[in-house]
Amino acid sequence: MEDRVMAPRRNRPRILLVDDSAFMRALLREQVQQALDAEVLTASSGEEALPHALTGELDCVVCDVNMPGMDGVAFVKAVREHLGRLELPILLVTAADSKEDRVRGLRAGASDFLSKPVEPEELAARVETNVELARLHREVTRMAYTDALTGLVNRRRFLTRLDEQSGNAYGVLMLDIDHFKSINDSCGHAVGDAVLAGVAGVLQDCVPPHHLVGRLGGEEFAVLLPGLDLPAASDVAERMRAGVSGNALGGMPRGKVTVSVGVAVALQGETPARVLQRADDLLYRAKSLGRNQVCA
Repeated sequence: MEDRVMAPRRNRPRILLVDDSAFMRALLREQVQQALDAEVLTASSGEEALPHALTGELDCVVCDVNMPGMDGVAFVKAVREHLGRLELPILLVTAADSKEDRVRGLRAGASDFLSKPVEPEELAARVETNVELARLHREVTRMAYTDALTGLVNRRRFLTRLDEQSGNAYGVLMLDIDHFKSINDSCGHAVGDAVLAGVAGVLQDCVPPHHLVGRLGGEEFAVLLPGLDLPAASDVAERMRAGVSGNALGGMPRGKVTVSVGVAVALQGETPARVLQRADDLLYRAKSLGRNQVCA
């Protein structure tokens, strides 16, 4: 899940330079570092560059078109299968009069072009502009998919990710803070907000990075657990329940804040919406049985 990669990037741009010429890599590296104070990675081929490009840790790629093996255009096509133009800008370096390369590059998904010989000022300006656009896009995307109070993914993002699991093995948890209305009524909404943020932190700490915790709304949370069977998903749910009740959250005494949890795993041919509904039904069963417990 790439949602944990959606945080704002470091201040220094992280640029990947791809060229089969060691001389050109060194020259471009020096120019970029001097002009932008950037962190620069290099690769000698499209094949070598591709894993770096798909990590989600780059701000921009500058890639020569003419390289043996996977050339620049093929590299762009491979990246665009996973990342859009605004997610990762790719600047292709080509001969000044190579209209054919530019057309092929644009159709493949190139963001911009640099002409040989590369002028240092133009290189810096084009890289800087594309980095700024990419960072703006990431920030807008992050805001659209993130719950502002807890920092978790919001309902829309969670349901999108859940739908993508169709046909896979996965578990879903539905969690609800017990007696949350009484916390708001007796302690005020500021304390309620602090409780929500505290619970979110505990839930996030209980899962590895490739699992997804979301706030669906109000005091209701959901967790997507790819690849887990029912016993493993139930273990995660119990860790979350115990973690919440075992901490003093939002300034409340330890044990005052608790959660009820419903656990479901996908059955053969079952839709994600149905799995989520079963987890929700089990959540309400946990509520009816006395709260602060897990039902699977």
